[in-house]
Amino acid sequence: MSLLRTKSLQVELAPDRVQLVQTRRRLALRGVRSSARKESLAVVAAGPDAAPWRGAVQALAAALPAHAGPAQVILANRLVRYVLVPWSDAVADAAEEMAFARHCFERMYGEAAAHWDVRMSDEGDGVPKLACAVDAALPGALREVFAAAGVRLDSIQPNL
Repeated sequence: MSLLRTKSLQVELAPDRVQLVQTRRRLALRGVRSSARKESLAVVAAGPDAAPWRGAVQALAAALPAHAGPAQVILANRLVRYVLVPWSDAVADAAEEMAFARHCFERMYGEAAAHWDVRMSDEGDGVPKLACAVDAALPGALREVFAAAGVRLDSIQPNL
C-alpha cells in the first residue's frame, strides 16, 4: 500500500536536443521506491533568424502536457554565458553590483550582452562572484510553455 507518491520532471534543454526525465517516488511501508522515465525529443531548427533555443522550446511545448511536475529546467552551457565578476570596494549595493556584472558581460561579449538576463552567485564580500547570462527572452518563453501546460516550473538553472 502506498502512503505517498510524488512526481518530478527534469528538463535538459540544448539548442539541438531536449531530454525529459520524469521521476516517480513512492513512500511505502518498506521504504522509498523510485523509478525514472527518460524521453528525448527531436528538435527542428526554428529558422535562420530565430534564437538558437527557439526550436527546443517548441519541441518542449508539444511534449510537456503529457508530463507532471514540479519541474526543473537545466540549460545547456551552449545557451549560457559566464563571467567572473571581480570584487570591487567601489560597489555600494546590489543594484550597483548587478550594473557592474552587466558591464563585465558587455566588456567580454560585446553589445549582445545588453539583451541578456543576468544572475550572480551569492558569495560573501571581498571575493569574486560567478555570473551567468542567457538571452532575456528564454526564461519568459519557458515560463509561458510551462504555464500553458499546467506544469509548475520550480527553477531554471545553468548546467554548470
